[in-house]
Amino acid sequence: MILRDTILIADDEPLALSTFIEVFRNRIGRTLPGVDFNVLTAADGDEALTTLESNHEKLIAAVFDDRMGTGPLGREIATRAAELSVPSAVFSGTTYDIPDGQYKVFEKPTGRFDLMDWISGHLQGRQKASSRELLL
Repeated sequence: MILRDTILIADDEPLALSTFIEVFRNRIGRTLPGVDFNVLTAADGDEALTTLESNHEKLIAAVFDDRMGTGPLGREIATRAAELSVPSAVFSGTTYDIPDGQYKVFEKPTGRFDLMDWISGHLQGRQKASSRELLL
C-alpha cells in the first residue's frame, strides 16, 4: 500500500499561493503537531493537471483555484482528480453546481479557513491510516 503524504495546491497568483501555504503549515503545526506532509504547487491549469496526473498515487488532497490563467479550469482538473480517486476542492469567486458531488467548492475569500479544515481532516485520516499500518 502506498502511503499518501502530499497535498497539491494550484493557484496562478504567486503571493496568494505562498501566503496560503505558509498560513496552512502554521495552522497544521498548531492543530496537528507531529504530522508531516509535502506540498506540490502549480501556477496554471496545465501545470496543475500534469502534476496531478503524475503524482496522484501519493496525494491525500488537491486544491485548485478555479481560474488559473492558461489551461483547464480548476473545476475541470478537480473532475479529473475525482476520476483518479484524489479528494479535491476548488476555490472559486462564484458558486456553481458540482457535477455529482465530485469535489468540494469553497467560496473566496471567506472559505479559506473552511478549506484548511477540510485539508486538515484529510491529514488526520492519513495519520490514523499510518498508525494502523505500524500496528500491523
